[in-house]
Amino acid sequence: MKLKRPKKATLKLAKIVLVILLLAIPAYCCEIYVRNDDGEYILTIDNVTNVGVCDLNLTYDSNLVDITDVVGESFDYFDYNRVDLGDGKNVLRTQAFQINNPGLSGLIDYAILKLQINDDDQGEIGIGVIEIVEDSPEVKPIPHTVRNFAVSEPVVTVNSPDGGENWKAGTAEEIRWTATDNVGVTSVDIAYSTDGGATYQMITTGISDSGAYNWTIPNTASGTCLVKVIAHDAAGNAGEGVSDAAFTIIAALSSTTTTTSVSHRRSSRDGTYPPGWGVTPTPTSPPTPTPAPRAAPAVTPATTPLEVATPAVVATQEPGHVTKFRTEPKSTPSPILTPIAGIVIVVIASIMGGIVKVISLTTAHPESAGRETEGRTDAEAVAPVEERNWKKSLAAIVGIVVIAVVAIIAIAVM
Repeated sequence: MKLKRPKKATLKLAKIVLVILLLAIPAYCCEIYVRNDDGEYILTIDNVTNVGVCDLNLTYDSNLVDITDVVGESFDYFDYNRVDLGDGKNVLRTQAFQINNPGLSGLIDYAILKLQINDDDQGEIGIGVIEIVEDSPEVKPIPHTVRNFAVSEPVVTVNSPDGGENWKAGTAEEIRWTATDNVGVTSVDIAYSTDGGATYQMITTGISDSGAYNWTIPNTASGTCLVKVIAHDAAGNAGEGVSDAAFTIIAALSSTTTTTSVSHRRSSRDGTYPPGWGVTPTPTSPPTPTPAPRAAPAVTPATTPLEVATPAVVATQEPGHVTKFRTEPKSTPSPILTPIAGIVIVVIASIMGGIVKVISLTTAHPESAGRETEGRTDAEAVAPVEERNWKKSLAAIVGIVVIAVVAIIAIAVM
């Protein structure tokens, strides 16, 4: 058993209690342990029943610790004596036995030792078993196991992270440490802090002392992070080590998923909905409402007989990142109808010109008509001629109108 000098005290008396834990187990195997005055068990004797005799040797270094008094507790008889082996090595021989039957069972106090320890010194008290005998006529020895545990805690050093590292959230990083103890480290706990050591959160507990642990970095960004490794030994002592300086945890980059929907709208034949297409971004957050499509003006035929309407596509940009299109009429001359219309006009003009010429020739030479009226009076001759000229003029006008109407209809049909 290793003893450490109490801090802030010199030549302070400390007390330990050597106890025997007796349990009714047929195997008759025991362990020895020491309990300090705070009730913490350090060395044990257990799994025995009906103990009649117990002889133990305690070894210690008198330069570091000195036993000033020994008091037996549970046994009927208790005695001890010291043996100085020189060079600071001492042995405390203790002997206890039970006079009255039966022997002791359960948890008993074997001896109380008063020790004097110099400030900040450390030493060990080793326990050696001479014999543990059952209280019976046959004097049966009780099998036992002795564990010499240390009072001092393990020494721990955190090798990584030891300051200055930049560890990214979500990645796996290795925590490395070394832990030493005179009786061996039994388990390790690991914790981390993001506030410079004010508080710690546990990473893992009860793992073996392998010296390394793969840690998935949490998404808790901070530039004042520390790692603490806590080592436990078989005596129940705990020692810890902390990163020499702060390291940094870098937050993982947040991302949002954006999907794209493509819409295509066809116009009805009456032009109620304009044709078009659009690309609308659709983020994971609530989408921006897309305004309802506006009706485009209906397409009407061209009014000019010699031109036809050709749709023209015009793009318009509206809120919501949707590109719409509408059709607008645009008149262009027909390459086929234009020559035909010209020919028809020329023909009509030629016919009209001929008719007008006939009329003019008839009215300009009344004497030709006079030759037809030989043997008649002048009045009788002139009247029929004028009547015939008027009728010819009327017929010519009607003919012109009919031909014009036919020409217009023909052009419309083409």
